[in-house]
Amino acid sequence: MWVVETGWRQAFLARLLGRGRPQSLNTVLVSLHEGLEREPKVREMRWFTTLPAEPFGQVEFGLGPFSG
Repeated sequence: MWVVETGWRQAFLARLLGRGRPQSLNTVLVSLHEGLEREPKVREMRWFTTLPAEPFGQVEFGLGPFSG
């Protein structure tokens, strides 16, 4: 299991103004996702906006870096 945390937090005011993730972070997330998709040993990927205490339990998750 890998856990990748970006450390990026969107401030409340930025959300109100419609500002999203920096483009450079988007590029890294897409590259990571595409690379893992091509790796046959990777059976499952779960993307969370906030890592839950039990990431393999019955929790909601996205299938890509921009889902959910």
